[in-house]
Amino acid sequence: MPFIGAIRNSLSTREWAVFIAAIFIFIASLVARAAIIVNENSVYIPVRGGSYIEGVLGQPITINPAVSKNLADLDISSLVYSPISDLILTTEVSPDGKTYSIKLKENLKWDDGVPLTSDDIIFTIQTIQSSESRSPSAKNWQGVSMERVSELHVIFMLPDPFSFFPNVLKRTRVIPKHIFGNIPIENFRLSAYNLEPVSSGPYKVKGFSKRRDGFITEYHLIPNPNYFGEAPRIENFYFKFYQTSDELAEAFRLREVNGFGSLSPIDSMIQGTSRIKVETIPMPRYYAIFINQANNTTLKNSSIREALDISIDKAKLAELLGKGSVSPIFGPLTLPENASEPNEMYNPDVAREILEKAKAQEMKLNLVVPNEQIFMDAADFVKRSWVGVGIGEVNIFPIDTETVLESTVKTRDYEMLLFGNILENPLDLFPFWYSSQRLSPKLNLSAYQNSEVDIFIENVRKSNNEKERSVNATRAASIIQNDVPAIFLFTIPYFYAHTEKLAGVDANYVVTPSDRFENITRWSVVRARVLR
Repeated sequence: MPFIGAIRNSLSTREWAVFIAAIFIFIASLVARAAIIVNENSVYIPVRGGSYIEGVLGQPITINPAVSKNLADLDISSLVYSPISDLILTTEVSPDGKTYSIKLKENLKWDDGVPLTSDDIIFTIQTIQSSESRSPSAKNWQGVSMERVSELHVIFMLPDPFSFFPNVLKRTRVIPKHIFGNIPIENFRLSAYNLEPVSSGPYKVKGFSKRRDGFITEYHLIPNPNYFGEAPRIENFYFKFYQTSDELAEAFRLREVNGFGSLSPIDSMIQGTSRIKVETIPMPRYYAIFINQANNTTLKNSSIREALDISIDKAKLAELLGKGSVSPIFGPLTLPENASEPNEMYNPDVAREILEKAKAQEMKLNLVVPNEQIFMDAADFVKRSWVGVGIGEVNIFPIDTETVLESTVKTRDYEMLLFGNILENPLDLFPFWYSSQRLSPKLNLSAYQNSEVDIFIENVRKSNNEKERSVNATRAASIIQNDVPAIFLFTIPYFYAHTEKLAGVDANYVVTPSDRFENITRWSVVRARVLR
């Protein structure tokens, strides 16, 4: 260019170098200034696209929320089956709280194009209520009858007022009648549709993979075009399944999966990983030593039960188990605003005095424990505490978790049992402490009876006033704590670890692990910069 040539000829070599440097500085300044302006006047927003891989311990067996309690099944179900509450347009409740009249949104469809109607809802509940389904949700629908008014209108009639019934609607996912209606309930678990579900949720199944030995290794989900709600942002959602927690942890470290959840502390599972985030999500569950006084008459003495309780340093136990993530607990309510304060803190000296009078050196205690590391560690701590205040013999019997659930709990074959309770409704103590629930297969594991507590629990279930429910639940919990039918130990949150690229996780409370996906349509892994 003649202009540039003229400038070059008029300048010395040094001057030309200075001129070129100035030009570069000027251009760099313009670029930097432009970048600052763009940065100040734009933001990153999540956009649709990308893939996410969720690691899960175990494998799916029956992806049918009406009949399965398998955690892998329920994880997938939460993405492909919608809860009743999401399908409702309007709800009317009778003055006595015993009748719920709901109308569904219009144009609801399954992913195969078949309309989703009140017939599907009634079929789902009838399936749950059938004894042949062995549904884990049956307890929530006992005595409830239904009336079909139209395709979009159904009425639920409850035997008694139940203030937590809206939560039941939220936790009950609808299965398609046109798929399962002609299959005998006892054959549900044999149906191919349990592994290839027809979806009403934000995602539908595109395919799955399994090994030659039959172990399912992966599920691939894509957005359901017939979903009635907001379309999910993640384009390809994968579940990968692992047989052991060590395999899952290794997959996370190698970035073969982008995230995973755990019911137990995960410090050891995330060692060696970087650029991750761990969500610590409150969960309404507690672990306690339930006392079956019928199997050890010594434990009928409330002073001895109290001594066993105050001999355990629960704060130290929680620190041992969770290093800050596990919290001590002193009663059967888990929410901080409702949890009972301890009447007596850790006091081994008082415990020793009580037990000396009771000739504790002659006492023999047998404690059944699920054979998992965290519970074995807790049991060992408890044993050392009790021996330390004079108990003559403490025997620990580790039993695999399935046996505890399917045999030990049902037969009440224990003197003392270290086990956990999960409150589906945080203020509802009925399943675990109401007198009528003390016999197998109910879940009042201490066979506890107290008519005054029963009245408070009934009031919680009947009242639609949140403050009244809280007051009655707290009173019931305080009496239970004073009676010492169990030794309350600790509560553990739910842990969810994921890579930093995942945004939109907003689970501030879960009842079951699959609740972490409650706002799955807001999850994203791709972002774009846009002007404000």
